[in-house]
Order: sequence, then C-alpha cells, then structure tokens
Amino acid sequence: MRGEGSVRKIVGGLAHVAQVEVEVVESQVIQVKDRCDGDGWIRQGSIEDAPAEGYEAWKRAAALGARYALDSLGRTAEVTVERISGLATDTNATAVAIAAARGVWQALGVSAPDGIDEQLEELLRSAWEIDPEVAPMLAEGAGDVDARP
Repeated sequence: MRGEGSVRKIVGGLAHVAQVEVEVVESQVIQVKDRCDGDGWIRQGSIEDAPAEGYEAWKRAAALGARYALDSLGRTAEVTVERISGLATDTNATAVAIAAARGVWQALGVSAPDGIDEQLEELLRSAWEIDPEVAPMLAEGAGDVDARP
C-alpha cells in the first residue's frame, strides 16, 4: 500500500515544507527502511529529493514519523520510505516526521487517531527551534532508529 504525506504551512512567518512517499506492507514487527534515490541539492530554489547517501536528519525523521504513526494505531508493518522531498531552507526534521506519519496513515487507509493531527500541527510552532532534532513527542519510544535497510 502506498501513501504520501505532506506539510505545507507558514508558521510565525517561517515556511514548513516536506513531502514523504512510503510503501507499507503488513508485518509482525515494525521495520522502517529507506530507499531514497533522489538527486539532493541541485540549485537554490529547486525541490530537493533525498539521495541514497546523505540527508540523514531527514531520513531519521521519516523513520521516526513512520514508527510514530504505527504506534499511534497499535499496528505493525514494514515501511519503506521511497522519497523525501523538501527545501533546505524550509524543511526541518519535525516537518519530515509529520509528513511521514501522514503518509503511513494514508497508505493504511485510516485517519490520524483523534486529537493527534492537532498535536502535530502544534509541534510545527516550535519545529525550527529544535531542528535538526525531531520533536520529542515523535521520538519517544522509538529507541535507536536506523533508517537504512
């Protein structure tokens, strides 16, 4: 099942932009792997797709967001992060994590559990203050996340 989640919002005059595409397969355990193969930074103002090597903060954030989405549902699955897109100037780890969570929920054909989407929107208010770290709410219980297969 494929899903795509995004964040496109101006908060306090700062842009928050991220888009994450995922493939989700039901499984007995939670596993998140990265299959990004974009070109990365090309030129100022161009959308950046995370490449196979580098962009580790974005990849870790996507893995945390995917785990968060599954935990919020009490479900397990194998999630493959296919693409992470953004702009170095407008994309932070929290926005990537939120986009990944939304992608997982979409792939599973469900909505975010009650109240969670509002909490995620609230996290964007302080996202640039904690960048490059993911908001603690999204990282709790995730343990040591390795986004590489």
